[in-house]
Amino acid sequence: NELLDAMPVRSFAIESGQIFERGVAWNEPAQAWQWLQRRATDNDTAAVLSSVSDDIKTLPRYELERCEQAYAWVASMAARMQRGAMLLIDYGFARAELYHLQRAGGTLMAHRYHQATSDVLAYAGDADITAHIDFTAVAQAATEQGMIVAGYLNQARFLINAGVGEAYAAASQGIDTVAQAQLSRGLQLLMSEAEMGELFKLIALTKNCASPLGFERGDRSHRLLESDDV
Repeated sequence: NELLDAMPVRSFAIESGQIFERGVAWNEPAQAWQWLQRRATDNDTAAVLSSVSDDIKTLPRYELERCEQAYAWVASMAARMQRGAMLLIDYGFARAELYHLQRAGGTLMAHRYHQATSDVLAYAGDADITAHIDFTAVAQAATEQGMIVAGYLNQARFLINAGVGEAYAAASQGIDTVAQAQLSRGLQLLMSEAEMGELFKLIALTKNCASPLGFERGDRSHRLLESDDV
């Protein structure tokens, strides 16, 4: 759960078809960190351009992140696994949804004392910096090592499939109205499309074993295929 987004990301910018890698430097006069960018290598340029649509390539500016270490970890685990399953839970999208026109500023976010900000340099060393996961890249890394995408869906659908309704009904029995309200709010947070229910995705990857429970209905694996050849 939220393992992949804890790994470092690399930040890039597309400016009218030119690809730049974004880095951080110390601004001595301002006593603050600042963004700087340089032309990306040929390999990075090819990787970025292959991930985005033609519409994005022509924008004046578009920022995005690539979590290459996370996908390398998936590939390494998949290569070592002879029989078993990986169940990965994180916030992210299939590639076509992640690198979308609506996310021209990228997905880098900093969280500090339960407050979120897009200014990830403001509290360097004192904030949790994260970015959304490209689940197409996760699927590709695993399938190239012989695993199968057994399912991909949002958290709300997974919990419904796994019996959260029945669990909620059982937990609600015999408790007072205050406790019931707290239980209801917690369930709403986990299930709401405006909260964790849609933002968090689950992907099940298997090798020589059955699919985990919870993926019987609402599978979105086709969305991974729409955005890359997995």
